[in-house]
Amino acid sequence: MGNELKLSNNRRDAIATSIHQTVQAFSDRLPGKVNGLCLYYAGLGMDVCTVVYQKVSKDETLYYSLQGGSISVRVASDSEDVSKGVNFGAINPSFKTGSYHCWIVGLCKESQVITPFEFIDFTSKHYKSNSLEQGHSWGRTDIGDYLWLDQDHMEKYGVSFDCDKNITQQAIKAWSDISFKDAMLCQAIQNYKSIIQ
Repeated sequence: MGNELKLSNNRRDAIATSIHQTVQAFSDRLPGKVNGLCLYYAGLGMDVCTVVYQKVSKDETLYYSLQGGSISVRVASDSEDVSKGVNFGAINPSFKTGSYHCWIVGLCKESQVITPFEFIDFTSKHYKSNSLEQGHSWGRTDIGDYLWLDQDHMEKYGVSFDCDKNITQQAIKAWSDISFKDAMLCQAIQNYKSIIQ
């Protein structure tokens, strides 16, 4: 990113924790299968990241945005071995069939992603189990509870994505139509504030 402020690792950790806590607290209202939760993690994450960023930076023109399509993650332990990867969201993603993945990019301004951008995925703690479920091996160290990567670190970390404009639009609409999303955001911000103090 240009001269834009970046959120500190402490804030990133607090945001991730608050999102995981909130998704767990609303689990009785969410789809039962982990694979269907990326929309909730990305939608809520987009909103929380934007609220926190705008408060810290005092710049309300910059925001984070949800994207949808597919991502590929290296599963080999050797960071040079890009031949072994797993796709989340399928090669031909479809919102209607649920064959897609959602994540967050930022910062954005006036409907444009500012480059270099940040890639954020709060579902990364499920990569390994989803990979094994798909019949792939998992040789790399577990990724952790979230990924928050600068654009220039994605290749080194073995993560790439293919954003599908149609799926992105459908995912943003689906998130905006969720009746309890504002309650989730309120809870997540409360969680964040209690963690960051």
